[in-house]
Amino acid sequence: EASGGSERALRERECEAVRLSVDHKPELGEERARVEAHGGSVRNHSGCWRVIGPSGCATMLAVSRAFGDRPLKQVTKQPLISCTPHVASIKLTPRDRFFILATDGLWDVLDDDQAVKLAAEASKRPLQ
Repeated sequence: EASGGSERALRERECEAVRLSVDHKPELGEERARVEAHGGSVRNHSGCWRVIGPSGCATMLAVSRAFGDRPLKQVTKQPLISCTPHVASIKLTPRDRFFILATDGLWDVLDDDQAVKLAAEASKRPLQ
């Protein structure tokens, strides 16, 4: 599993959601500290936390790690956003019924337990 933006990975094990990834949201402790240490800021803009470059940089981004987005990587000595993903090697076992990898389009409306419950219910229905 690797994550570096708005995606999250989890598995279902014995009816429980087990998160496998780390969220890279700018408002979270370590991510915010890195952005601010490199000269950027993190602000809530219209209900969404964003990385903002130093004055004069009009670019904003809702994740703290991403490929591309050069304006936020070239405005300071150290890039405000990182392209280094969180990487983990995880063995799935027969106790793991399924694996979910989704972006913030899902995670903004469902929490981990709700996603597992929905996937478990869907897995019981026949494919059409």
